Amino acid sequence: MDPHEDFIRPTDEYAGGKEFNLFPYKPTEPHDTEAYRRRRLPADEIVGSIRGFDPTKDFTNTKARVRIEEHIRIGMNQKSQILGLSIVQAPLDERPATEQQSLYHPVGSGHPITWNLVGKAVDVEYASSGSVGVKQIEEAADGRVCCEHAAYTYYRSLGKTGHPHIMPQFYGTWVMELDDGLDDEGFPMSRYVCVLLLEYIHGYSIEELCYRSKEDEGYFGKVAGFHRVDNTWTNVWMDEPTRALVIKKMLHGVVVGMHHGVQHHEANPENVFMTVRDGTNNTDLDELRAVLLDHTATQIWRKTVDSHFCGRKHCLEKLPYPPHPKQGCGVVPLEDYVGWWPPAPEDRPGEDLNEMFDAWMLSEDVFGPLEDARDVDAGLQGQGWPHKYAKYSTLDTLDVVEVQEPLEMRKKAMREVVIPKVVSYWRMMKENDRAELGDREKICEESEDESFRESNSSLEEYTRHLQGRNEFLEQNVKSLEERNEALEKRNRLLEEKLEALIPLLVLVRMEHHYEAHLFLAKALVLPQL
Repeated sequence: MDPHEDFIRPTDEYAGGKEFNLFPYKPTEPHDTEAYRRRRLPADEIVGSIRGFDPTKDFTNTKARVRIEEHIRIGMNQKSQILGLSIVQAPLDERPATEQQSLYHPVGSGHPITWNLVGKAVDVEYASSGSVGVKQIEEAADGRVCCEHAAYTYYRSLGKTGHPHIMPQFYGTWVMELDDGLDDEGFPMSRYVCVLLLEYIHGYSIEELCYRSKEDEGYFGKVAGFHRVDNTWTNVWMDEPTRALVIKKMLHGVVVGMHHGVQHHEANPENVFMTVRDGTNNTDLDELRAVLLDHTATQIWRKTVDSHFCGRKHCLEKLPYPPHPKQGCGVVPLEDYVGWWPPAPEDRPGEDLNEMFDAWMLSEDVFGPLEDARDVDAGLQGQGWPHKYAKYSTLDTLDVVEVQEPLEMRKKAMREVVIPKVVSYWRMMKENDRAELGDREKICEESEDESFRESNSSLEEYTRHLQGRNEFLEQNVKSLEERNEALEKRNRLLEEKLEALIPLLVLVRMEHHYEAHLFLAKALVLPQL
């Protein structure tokens, strides 16, 4: 018997016109990269199943149905199958808007969207196996799904998916149900594949428009045609200003991500796309839009292993605005784009490309001078932002922020932790002293009254007794004042010790966070407050 007799080619499995059910799915935390903790598949996980997905659950109100309209990239030895999908049926109950864009038409007609989306199906059946086992293949596939899902949902929670942002619109992570033949008793079986639903980008990647061949003249095509919503075409001249505009938008999107603790490790020419459409609303745009695709290597700081040691907040998140692209990008990091922008050396003979690129980045039409927008805002006295470029911060501002941060943390710690505890202790001691003084006063009164009644003394003698009691009470009041003064002194001592320790947090920077945190931890546990 031919062992490949039951094999179904991906072009047949995902044949055009086929319809499939989609079930909502929430992957686990990102993994399978150096930045994230490894999350092995459970030992009892059935081969071919999806981590945490229960196919027996009732999906009546939450399932969607899609139809395959187009093969964008499909074949063997692919980490994912890329499909053009139309929405046949949207779910009755959708997930929150912070997790995905609605599958219903944005005008509120109650019908599914009428334009195609992209389905990125991570199907291990057609993945390259190499020399690893099935379990390793499934774990790697699960890691890619989790990493992309984490990137898209994080940007979605920030409200930064779709136009005008660099991230495509995100329509959620789903499980697609595929036909898997019949079991031994003749009942139909199913297998399941993770699918990420994304905005369809009608356009080209930078790589697609670059020839990169010595036989061809130049590096890129002169004119590129972009398909519009009304089924017409717009020809865009790929001259230097146009190419520079794409790089500008890409770099802006990258530093915006950095400001939210995101590192884009796959911002390569093959992943930077251009389009003239707003796919969320299915409308045309007046100028090119840059979109970054493939986020299997995108790193969310607060989900990394390092963030558990040095804080959930990345240092760049402390800036008031995204870091200026000049301080994070240069000709060397953009060497894969040379020839597109910045120009290739042979296109500008005799020119210093570094100087030319720096001047471009610092120009008014691009990112503006290397100055902090917070300082510029201070001089505007409440007037609107007058510049063409966006607002950026500098790394000098980060140094200032991190110097000021310990003082703010000390004030916060004093306000929220130390002072309330001291005040609570002081109040407790004060109540105890009052109770003790009351008991003494009561005993004194009872003993004096009893003594006075027994001795039948004169009024003058009783007055002397009362004066003695008052002196006794005054001594107790003085004792209370001394104890209060001691508590205040203790409070000041706590402030001094805390003030001596908190500046150590300034050391917590990316290059030496482990050492600083270890030193700080030892310092905090040793003092006996």
